[in-house]
Amino acid sequence: MEVLDHRWAFWLAGIWYFFAFVFAILSLGAKRRYSRPWMLVLMLGGMTFQTWGLWLRGQDFGGCPLGNPFELLQFVSWSAVLLYFLIGPAFRMSLLGLFSAALAAFLGLGSLLNPLWDAPYKIRLFGTHPVVEAHASLAVFSYGVFGVLALVALMYFFQYYGLKQGKSTGIFAYLPSIVQLDQIAVRLLWVGLAVLSFSLVFGFRLYSDDQITTPVSKLIITLAVWGGYGALSVLKWRGVCVGKRFAAACIILFVMAIVSLWPVDAGRQLANNNGEDLRTVCG
Repeated sequence: MEVLDHRWAFWLAGIWYFFAFVFAILSLGAKRRYSRPWMLVLMLGGMTFQTWGLWLRGQDFGGCPLGNPFELLQFVSWSAVLLYFLIGPAFRMSLLGLFSAALAAFLGLGSLLNPLWDAPYKIRLFGTHPVVEAHASLAVFSYGVFGVLALVALMYFFQYYGLKQGKSTGIFAYLPSIVQLDQIAVRLLWVGLAVLSFSLVFGFRLYSDDQITTPVSKLIITLAVWGGYGALSVLKWRGVCVGKRFAAACIILFVMAIVSLWPVDAGRQLANNNGEDLRTVCG
């Protein structure tokens, strides 16, 4: 049985996110802060449709929909938007809505443009093993955390440019200070690294149980992402990678993490073609 097509829900979600981005840009273009309640409504509308689409997909095979690059990108986008609702008010980052809407629209609508990314797959992707599903969902959720970290790093560059050029109006008037952005980025780095570490604990348990059916390439790629962010946290703590270099590293690592989803999925598909159990190779 193939996964049914519920792409209409994801199209609507992407459109809502795009409208949220345009609304924020037009408000800032008029030199005024955009209405936070309206921004929340637009983002909540997008997340509602995206959640609905993911839920419908999950009902098709009885698990978290992470079976192809399209679903992986949608889940990363959904995770980033969820974090916007959680940390935006806590960190008093009003402009996080603008950047989150841009990321969600880019990942959501972009993933819809290539039908090959939404290849069908078998039902019961995770079987009946909860550890497999926990491993997969935590790993992809951590990418959502790293996505928000990349957004904060991008905001850092905007603020840095504004300070260098002496700009204090428009978008620059509503950005947090350089110090605040740096502190928030460090916290997000630790959170993302902790979530990915928990995922790897589950992954190593699966690998030790069945080393044959777990693709080595998948394990290596996931460890590379974890190692990259781990090394960045150490370099930041030692004061080696700070300021613009730290912000640039956050953005580059997130792009690499997103790109790594394709070889990870390819390894799972290869194992599936060889008749191996999908439960142990999803990442």
